[in-house]
Amino acid sequence: MSQSSPIRSVAIIGRDSDAWLTALLLRKALGKQYLENGEQPLTITLVELPSHTLPQDVITTLPTQRLLHQLLGLSESNVVESSGGTPSLGYFYAGWRDHNSGRFQLYDNTGASIDRLPFFHYWNRARQRGLNTDLDEFSLAAAAARRGKMLRLNNDIHHFAGGAFSGTTYAYNLSAPAYVKGIARLALDAGVTHRISEVKTASIGDGGIQSVLLDNGESIHADLFIDASGTGELIDRLSKGSLDQDNFESWNNWFPCDRALVASMPRLRPQPALNQIVALSCGWMGLYPLAARTGVLVPFDSQSASSEQILQTVQRMTARKLIQPQIRTLNIGVRSKPWRGNCVAVGTSAASLDPLQGLQMQVLHTSLSYLLSLFPAHGNQDYEIERELYNSRLYSHVERLRDFQLAGYLLNQRPEPFWRHCAGAPIPQPLADKIDLFKTRGNIPLEEHEPFDEPAWQALFAGCGLMPESYHPLADLVPDTQQIEFFQDILRFVAAQAERMPDLERTQNGAAQV
Repeated sequence: MSQSSPIRSVAIIGRDSDAWLTALLLRKALGKQYLENGEQPLTITLVELPSHTLPQDVITTLPTQRLLHQLLGLSESNVVESSGGTPSLGYFYAGWRDHNSGRFQLYDNTGASIDRLPFFHYWNRARQRGLNTDLDEFSLAAAAARRGKMLRLNNDIHHFAGGAFSGTTYAYNLSAPAYVKGIARLALDAGVTHRISEVKTASIGDGGIQSVLLDNGESIHADLFIDASGTGELIDRLSKGSLDQDNFESWNNWFPCDRALVASMPRLRPQPALNQIVALSCGWMGLYPLAARTGVLVPFDSQSASSEQILQTVQRMTARKLIQPQIRTLNIGVRSKPWRGNCVAVGTSAASLDPLQGLQMQVLHTSLSYLLSLFPAHGNQDYEIERELYNSRLYSHVERLRDFQLAGYLLNQRPEPFWRHCAGAPIPQPLADKIDLFKTRGNIPLEEHEPFDEPAWQALFAGCGLMPESYHPLADLVPDTQQIEFFQDILRFVAAQAERMPDLERTQNGAAQV
């Protein structure tokens, strides 16, 4: 292979949303980049492995995944409608701090800054002086969620307190089978070459993959291979026999749920505006509203309860019969080197996160963003600079996602052995630094590749019962009377605006569009 020749072929070995989104994005972004000077375009071949998507599965997103669909040129309303989806304002956690607790984790900032100092510091100061109003009472998204409203922003919201609530937004839940089917159809229409087979062997040489032999006898050659299998099927073949062949770093010591019950149940009425996460004695239950059904996901520790016990517990708690319940194995962790040689692992092949907060799609989105920005200019199978940057950046980003999930487990105060084990797990240093500084004065030390902003961390810690011992001294510069009046203005404003928003139930029945 010439050292100066560009990459002309990419082979994606994978399944489900990871594989099809990768194929569609690469085709859209790079499929025609070599048409100048009469050169042939980049060819993209997808070898589709047997699906792991169950009919009950739900894809949960963050608001940032809407940007991925925009990049693909997809209409948000079409994506949601064709996938049987619903918008979501975030999450409500029940019983995580203790049996009677509840907290919101929403796609929203709370309150509005005064003299450029974030609202949280004024609320923290007021709390220490006797204020008995929870932080989420100052959230527009929480006010809408409590009333079952569809989020609608208007000029009044954009102009209030300098646009304090203009960033209030939403994500959505999508029925996984319908979503995968739709993305696959778009990828094929865009010109992605498609094969259906399993991998029999991979020919390894010069630190990279030379070709892949399929079960149907066909041999796939490519300059660059992408592992979108969800299991690391291709990247692990390249790792075998190397000095660091154990490329997977398990995080099960932090996330002890090793099984998950996956099921559906009838559509909730009224339709919730957010996802609900309920703590159980040895795990948790997630309810994810969709247009025609409710997704049910119950991660649990199989050493503490059997599958039958979990099924009975969920049916008793929901008072509903679960549809198509199945058990899935969970293996939480990250590949320290998701790019080796000419093989790049993306999505779940690169990192498999705890199902909490629906961050798996964020891993795919981020890995594809890094891959596009670092896509090799030449097909020489070296890619050392690109590979090192991809591996370090993605690992750091995934660590920050892990820490955000982990905080809720570590800060619980429940008495069951499962939860005491979670609370006693060692704290990663970056997360320990966040906890320590927040406990001191309410600040959050953000790091590079941080996916969540400071208000999200403050809402998380405060909702878990972690409160600062002091407050930012600049909060003393605004007179008490002015702060009290401003607090009252915010509470009146968010209540009035939420009341004006359309009912989610009516919207989902066709009165309005997403």
